[in-house]
Amino acid sequence: MSQVSNQIEPPNWKPLLQDIHDGRCVAFLGAGANIGGGGVEIPTGVKLAKDLVRHMTGLKAADNPEDLVKLNPPLDKHKDMLRSGLTDLARVSLHLRDQLGAKDFLDEIRGRLIHQTCQPSPLLKVLASLPFELIVTTNYDCMMEASLIEAQRPFYTVVQPLHGFDEKRGRQINEELNNFNSVRLYKIHGEFPPQPAAALAAGQNDDDPGEVSPIIITEEDYIRFLTILPVAFRGVPSWIQGKIKNSRFLFLGYGLEDWDFRTLYEALIEPLPKFKKPMSYAIQWEPPQFWVDYWIKRTVRIYSMDVRNFAADLRQKYDDMFPPPAVAGKNNGDASQAGQAV
Repeated sequence: MSQVSNQIEPPNWKPLLQDIHDGRCVAFLGAGANIGGGGVEIPTGVKLAKDLVRHMTGLKAADNPEDLVKLNPPLDKHKDMLRSGLTDLARVSLHLRDQLGAKDFLDEIRGRLIHQTCQPSPLLKVLASLPFELIVTTNYDCMMEASLIEAQRPFYTVVQPLHGFDEKRGRQINEELNNFNSVRLYKIHGEFPPQPAAALAAGQNDDDPGEVSPIIITEEDYIRFLTILPVAFRGVPSWIQGKIKNSRFLFLGYGLEDWDFRTLYEALIEPLPKFKKPMSYAIQWEPPQFWVDYWIKRTVRIYSMDVRNFAADLRQKYDDMFPPPAVAGKNNGDASQAGQAV
């Protein structure tokens, strides 16, 4: 059984940095990538799930929702599995949505995640300054966009709709992705639109089968998304699929237990010959040993690190290997958003 390291080993830094420099590394962001931003703190998925459990049960802020589950000592090694329902945002969200209805549920989630005073984290600022060609984010906020604007890097945003793109729009998006030559930002779980969720849901009937959420968050949403994920021009755009197949990953603040990435991995990466799969890296805080062991067999090495410390290391090591003058031109350009796919 492997052990969890708290730092990337020296030999592994060089190929990672080289692929970032050459645009062959895809950054994959989870809620933990927002840690350390200014203003109102954006909660991680686990924290949001616990907060929602408190909201549903009436537990006080100081109470721990996990105390609702009592463990027998022989089962303690399986505590992550037994308690996962209370920290599983998709499962908790499904319960809360059915309790509140779609409109009030979206208002509740938006109110907990979207605040005017939120500011990008140090990690997002570092990523925005590096020559990534594709950044995939599961987050519903616009902190990555704000970081790219601050870094004066043009970007093209693709927001994945729950129901999938229609074929005509899917083909158009793929052509635009092919013709764009800077950062592509793929919001795989959707996003909250600028207007409040209440306005979005106004006049809609909760029982209307045509109603779709602007975000993918409940178990039901994931199941629906997974049915269209591999469908040509409806699910993940083909340019993005191609990039995923030919790149290494850098997972930041993202739990690799999620079904959507595991489905992508099995469809696009697992069939590749062993010697065509570069080692990918994941930065999490205190990852479960089960998933560390699971993913190392699939050429993904997980490290237990604070993403803020990793951001500082990444910036320093990249500058040491590629001094700023050598990449200064890559960070210039029009700060406006080049395109938006919704």
